[in-house]
Amino acid sequence: ERQNFGEAVRADLQLPGPFRMVPTQAGGTQSLLQLAAGSDANLAAWRALPPLEGANRFSALAEGALVLATTDNAGDPQPLIVSRDFDRGRVLAVAFDSSWRWRMRGFDAAHKRFWRRTILWLAHKEDQAGENVWLRLAQRSFSPGAQLEFEVGAQTSEGAPIANAVFAAVVTG
Repeated sequence: ERQNFGEAVRADLQLPGPFRMVPTQAGGTQSLLQLAAGSDANLAAWRALPPLEGANRFSALAEGALVLATTDNAGDPQPLIVSRDFDRGRVLAVAFDSSWRWRMRGFDAAHKRFWRRTILWLAHKEDQAGENVWLRLAQRSFSPGAQLEFEVGAQTSEGAPIANAVFAAVVTG
């Protein structure tokens, strides 16, 4: 299916916004949709986010697909995040593209947390979602034998710096 440039948005392909994304009951149990501890606090955190501007419409869901998040339209919630497990792998279909607005409206921590947890969930590393260690390189490429300068840090899952964190750097060939 195609949406041609310059034409009116096709209702059969697009969900017009604005609307908020909310986890389904199944999605509320998944680490990638945990913005706050506790189901009530988590739902409140999702409802506090700025609305999305629109999304792609799923035309059909494959057997075994699990809807993790929908629009907040009470009468007709539409899927926004759908997952499916295949053997030891995971697939995630995300229908929206305007989550960047969360960052622009003061919800940078929630934006980072959602996308970071999504990547960890896809890699079956969701048990590491509470860890938040970072490394910043002074540059991206180095000549052989060049001095390598970098910074490291750690923060809690809420974004507070961990001042007494201890790091060890190991260089391997």
